[in-house]
Amino acid sequence: MLLVSNVIVKYDPHGRMGNRMFQFAFGKILSTISDSKFYVEPISNFKNTYINNVSPLAQSNNTISLKKTYGDNCVNLDDVIQLLNLGTDIIVDSFLQRYEYYTNFKPLLEDMFKLDIIDPTPDADELVVHIRETDYKLINTYLSDQYYIDAIKKLNYDKVTIVTDNCNASVMDTLKEMGCKILSTEPVKGFSIHNNEPIMVDYGYMLNAKHLLISHSSFSWWPAFLGDADNIFVPDVNGMWKFPPTKDGIDLCLPTFKKLSEI
Repeated sequence: MLLVSNVIVKYDPHGRMGNRMFQFAFGKILSTISDSKFYVEPISNFKNTYINNVSPLAQSNNTISLKKTYGDNCVNLDDVIQLLNLGTDIIVDSFLQRYEYYTNFKPLLEDMFKLDIIDPTPDADELVVHIRETDYKLINTYLSDQYYIDAIKKLNYDKVTIVTDNCNASVMDTLKEMGCKILSTEPVKGFSIHNNEPIMVDYGYMLNAKHLLISHSSFSWWPAFLGDADNIFVPDVNGMWKFPPTKDGIDLCLPTFKKLSEI
C-alpha cells in the first residue's frame, strides 16, 4: 500500500521568476507522478499556480531535502518517486536545471504556466533576442555587448526585436543603429520574485517567437521550452551553462537548440 506523502517547495528568496518556475515545475512533476500532496507558493501572473496550499499542516519525521548548492542540479527521479511512495516527504530546495526532468511533462507545464493574454506578438519572420545584463554584470557572467552584436549579425535576420532586463544599457544604442527594435520599456529592479506587466510582455513575446536567440538565463529558457519556435539559438561560450555540463551541473541545452558556433 502506497503512503500519502508531501512535496514541499522551498523557494530561494533571491530566485527570480525563471528559477522559481524550475522549483515549481519539479515539485509539480513529483506530486503528479506519486499522487502526493503539493505545497508551494504561487507564482505571480500564472493563475494556474494558485491551486496549492502554501505549507503543509503536518510534516512527517521522515523528510529528505533536495538541497540547493552550486552545481547540485542532478537527482535520480525514479529514486525520489520511490521515496515518496514509501511515505517520505520531499522538500524541493534546489533549482534542478536539467532539461531531462521536464521534456516528458511539457503539456502539464504548459498548463501550469499558461498566460491568458499575450500581446503584442512577433511576426513569423522576426528574430527575438533576449539580453540578460544587470545582475550578470555584477557576477561576471554577462556575455558581453560584442557577443550580442556579433550574434545578431551572424544570424542576419531582417527583423530583430530585443527583450532585455536593462533597456538603458549602452549596447542598446548600437543595436538600434543596426535596425533592432527594443521591446522592453523599463529596467528590471533588483531580485524581486514578483512579476509585473512589462516583464510578462517580454516573456509572452519570447513565448510566441518563431525565431529566438536566448541568453544563458532561465527567464528566456522557459519560453523557449514551452513555446513553438522553429529556431532556438543558444550561446555556447563559458558561462552558467557549461558545454558539456558536469555530472551535477546545469544542462538546459536541448538537442533541438542550435549552438551559435555550429551555424
